[in-house]
Amino acid sequence: MARIDLIRRSDALDALQIVGAWSTREQRRALSQTYDKLHRVSAVDAVDVVRCKDCKRRGTSYECPYRNLMFTEAEGYHYVDKTTADGFCSFGERKEVSHGVDGEKRADPSV
Repeated sequence: MARIDLIRRSDALDALQIVGAWSTREQRRALSQTYDKLHRVSAVDAVDVVRCKDCKRRGTSYECPYRNLMFTEAEGYHYVDKTTADGFCSFGERKEVSHGVDGEKRADPSV
């Protein structure tokens, strides 16, 4: 499946207003029409997701809903990870990584 880049309508409208402040009268008129059209275009109902590979719950037996308790006679009870790297669920939370000299923990923006 091809990746589709989505933007927030409010971010695009804000960008048009900023550009409009530095434009000529004709450019502002065109930007105003674009602003109106963009405001009326139908939006995609989408939410940000956290993939299993980036989730802080992955690999924790007590928090990850896709890690199941299994029983085998040879091994007894053990947990089986049923996640996939590109999988996701509604419980996903991005794991924190340490950045910078201060060591402050922040969500990893690169993923």
